[in-house]
Amino acid sequence: MYELEEDEILTCKVFLEVPPRVEYAFTDLGRELASIFYALEKWGVHFLTVNSDTIKVADESCYTFREAVAEEV
Repeated sequence: MYELEEDEILTCKVFLEVPPRVEYAFTDLGRELASIFYALEKWGVHFLTVNSDTIKVADESCYTFREAVAEEV
């Protein structure tokens, strides 16, 4: 996040509270990247659905892969 701040893609507002709170927001430059983020999201959805012999499963932190298992009828 710090690098995105340095590149002026995000702004960071720190609130002096307990517990600590930080809010990030896109700058005008960052908002220009919205179409690129959308394209990456679209590609990611495609990536998760193209391979029929492997099921991609979202867990808390990332996508994991496991072999497809035939459902019992």
